[in-house]
Amino acid sequence: GEELWNRVKRIVRSNYFVFGEAQTHLGGTHLNVEQYVVPVVRNLRANPVVSLLTPHFYGTVDINHAANLLLQEDGGLVISVPEGSAAVSATIGSILRAGMRQMNWHGFSPRAPQATNDRYAHAANVYWGMLTRYVDYFFAEHMDAIVANWAEVKLMSDELVSHSIRYVQQEQEDYVDTNELNKASSEHPTGPFGEPMSLSPVTTKTAITRDDKTDIENLKQMCRYVIYFATWQHSWVNDSQ
Repeated sequence: GEELWNRVKRIVRSNYFVFGEAQTHLGGTHLNVEQYVVPVVRNLRANPVVSLLTPHFYGTVDINHAANLLLQEDGGLVISVPEGSAAVSATIGSILRAGMRQMNWHGFSPRAPQATNDRYAHAANVYWGMLTRYVDYFFAEHMDAIVANWAEVKLMSDELVSHSIRYVQQEQEDYVDTNELNKASSEHPTGPFGEPMSLSPVTTKTAITRDDKTDIENLKQMCRYVIYFATWQHSWVNDSQ
């Protein structure tokens, strides 16, 4: 009857809320963005790209810092999951690791709309297009300084890859759209423990010229990706709660 149906819906929604918040919100925006923030602020000094990226970090980095006690320290919501929750602490960790293994700046673009009322996909692609123009304009204005300080990009890229999580290939045949998946065709360098890393290197060169189009496009793509998740994606999963 209706009472049983409402009970089933509450159970499904509570379980999905825990899963969605852990994978899409906490892992997919906060932890995902922070793994880029750290190598960016540690290594980019003279390179103008730091001034492109850092203003967009406010919404996630400050919250990450403030949430350390609330979520991760003794008594936090992730370490000490409240009684009656749909998940336990180990489950949250597993969800986070599984989600972040499938996230990579390389090859990413928002999913294609599957219907006229697919509001997320339609809006995401509009935002991605505007973001592409924004990043292209910045690079055009600052290209000489970006190229001149490319050694900083190499240091950033090395740190980014070496601290990323282990990559596990995801089965893709169940997905109608694979734009957002971390693909096996992307480069996954071997990490310090002999396993492939989830994030691809932005560059392997300490110096480039304007003619090194692939390296420049890689950096542009990484910038688009980081800004997208720090702003649009974080707002979408957070503001609709």
